[in-house]
Amino acid sequence: MTDRLVREKIVGQLVKTGRFGHKYAYILERSGYKCQYCGRDLLAREAVGMLCIDHILPKRIKRYEHPDNLAIACVVCNKLKGKWDSTNNGANTTRESRMAAAKVHINEKKLKKSNISALYERS
Repeated sequence: MTDRLVREKIVGQLVKTGRFGHKYAYILERSGYKCQYCGRDLLAREAVGMLCIDHILPKRIKRYEHPDNLAIACVVCNKLKGKWDSTNNGANTTRESRMAAAKVHINEKKLKKSNISALYERS
């Protein structure tokens, strides 16, 4: 069986569960069931309830529901990214460049948050 046929079979099984429409099942399968920003395994027991659909370009900027503008994210990364717009950093040409810019933004916010926590611990 080709990769494409395997993917279609998995997507079909996800749709049959009733929890996902075809588009979201495809996006979930495309991500490998991992947060596309931090790599967290969203099928792991400790990740139950953490799965989010993220708009790479925020809905307020462009109401864009195309699968190329959607990413699977854990709730932590989705919250850290918020309504941040990757096009402000010139990352507006490809999905990959927008995703890379978002990863940098999320990691910077995580680092800033951990530095603030460390300051409070020292006090």
